[in-house]
Amino acid sequence: RKKKQEPGAPPVTDVLAKFKVAQTYWGPLHNQMESGNKVFNLELPVVAPAGYNVIYPGTGNTVVMTAADHITGDAPKVQVPEAGLKKDAQRRSEALEKGLQAALYRFDATTTENTQRTIVINGLWSGMMVSQGPIFNGEAWGLEPVQDDAKTYAEYDSYDDAVKGYETDKRVNWAFLWWAPDPRHVYPDPGTTGKKWVIVHFQRIVGEIRAQWPQAKLNGSDGKPIADDVKQDWYEYWDESFRVYIAGNEVLDARPHRYGKPPFQ
Repeated sequence: RKKKQEPGAPPVTDVLAKFKVAQTYWGPLHNQMESGNKVFNLELPVVAPAGYNVIYPGTGNTVVMTAADHITGDAPKVQVPEAGLKKDAQRRSEALEKGLQAALYRFDATTTENTQRTIVINGLWSGMMVSQGPIFNGEAWGLEPVQDDAKTYAEYDSYDDAVKGYETDKRVNWAFLWWAPDPRHVYPDPGTTGKKWVIVHFQRIVGEIRAQWPQAKLNGSDGKPIADDVKQDWYEYWDESFRVYIAGNEVLDARPHRYGKPPFQ
């Protein structure tokens, strides 16, 4: 009996076709987002007669920031409803509350900005609240020492010392990422609003992409390499099983993940 083969990562054509569908569906909202962002950042173009100075009232920015102060608060509390009246349900609820509250504290302690507040602010000026993560970041812990590979613990005197150092890093370093992406770049699937797939699309400098993926070709329509200072369309595709990075029409990285859903809220 043959083992059922799992489907592979979707090809570029499928990802770009899905993006076109999402772009058409979310187009009106994203157009409003652009206007909202300009109002919030006091950048909305105003036509004025020659010789008159344009005054940008900070009303929109003030309303958003004041509302964010009231909504987010200084120390939000996590509440997990009890699944029943039994003691086990109560203990499970309390354990989840403590764990999630501790995770929220670690996220706040390891990021330069308050992610919850950024989510609220973005939602108020754009009309769409979105966050990405938590995503596991194995680089925070480094490589686990292997007993028959001296390279992984060369800076330690012995394998046992290397293991202790690795375990210490696991306890000290927070290995999860959670942030608030710009809502103008996020396109969830229209059918389930992001439960099936999500595409993040914006433009990146080609030199920046090459620095991260040296093996990328990044050629133009004429077959020649694109200059480093040119902007290129960037697509980050997540579905229930795979994550794919695409620059232009070139797949830079495609691999499965185990989150069971696109890591977006």
